[in-house]
Amino acid sequence: MSSRKDKTTESQNTESNIVHEEQTEQEVTSKAESAAGHADLSEVDALAAEMNSWREKYMRLYAEFDNYRKRTIKEKSEIISTAGADMIKALLPILDDFERALAAAGKGADATSIVQGMDLIHKKIRHNLKSKGLEAIDSKGFPFDADLHEAITTIPAPTPDMVGKVIDETEKGYKLNGHVIRFSKVVVGQ
Repeated sequence: MSSRKDKTTESQNTESNIVHEEQTEQEVTSKAESAAGHADLSEVDALAAEMNSWREKYMRLYAEFDNYRKRTIKEKSEIISTAGADMIKALLPILDDFERALAAAGKGADATSIVQGMDLIHKKIRHNLKSKGLEAIDSKGFPFDADLHEAITTIPAPTPDMVGKVIDETEKGYKLNGHVIRFSKVVVGQ
């Protein structure tokens, strides 16, 4: 009997040791997990803080870009609306000259003074337009160039050296700052 008791006691001790060891392992594991959990939590908190920092930087950058975009749109619209103002200011004195010429013509001024007044106005207009970058395209006598000229018709050339050249110009062409804004309408020798 004593051997049975010993076996039973021994088996109880073994079971209690196993349970105790399991509890100890669980405690160690839970302590390790809680320590790791604290480390994970602090790492998660650090990552969340970094994410919030990047999000805030992104939002500020986006707001700055949006403000820049709105400002440039506003500036462009202002430039477009006031683009012609300089040109109109330059043409106002010429308009005044036209009004004076019409008033003088209504009073019965002689034809030579009216022609001189019109010539003066023409020179002022050309000078103002030239100062804004407008230049006439010289065509008559030059070779036909499709980049500058628009051929209305062709006629037989009066001389053999005028073949392929502009014989006559029906409408003058113009460039504005080096870019063609109106092609010269020309008659080309054939």
